[in-house]
Amino acid sequence: MLRSDRSNDKLKNRLFLQFIRRAIRRSNLSRVFAAIWIGFWSPMALAQAAPGAGGPSPLVNMVPILFMLVVMYFLIMRPQQKKMKKHQQFLQEMKRGDDVVTSSGIFGRIEGLTDFFVTLEIAPDVRIKVLRSQVAGSAPDATKMVNP
Repeated sequence: MLRSDRSNDKLKNRLFLQFIRRAIRRSNLSRVFAAIWIGFWSPMALAQAAPGAGGPSPLVNMVPILFMLVVMYFLIMRPQQKKMKKHQQFLQEMKRGDDVVTSSGIFGRIEGLTDFFVTLEIAPDVRIKVLRSQVAGSAPDATKMVNP
């Protein structure tokens, strides 16, 4: 390896680390994942073996991809599935008289329920009809989030 190649590699590594640090400071997870992904695969692409000189098996090459899929599942998909399941359970357990908040931020008391709609009383003798799926949660939970 030539001296200039080593200095180029050091420069590339330094720029790569600066990019990751900036992305982490800005809390931009998609850029962090993209940078790690590119940083992981680019050296492998540059360090390919010469033709005819046996390399690692295809299964070994699949391990990093499988690892990334498992990480994505546990960091993104699984928590979202749990959240959706909890919300569906809440929507099925709603009953008349519960204080709720909609996804648009309207607080109200449930006055009527159907399969698809909820009638909310938001002020004395003021009722609105919203989709059942647009009820975000119970009002006491929402006020705890606003006033910790």
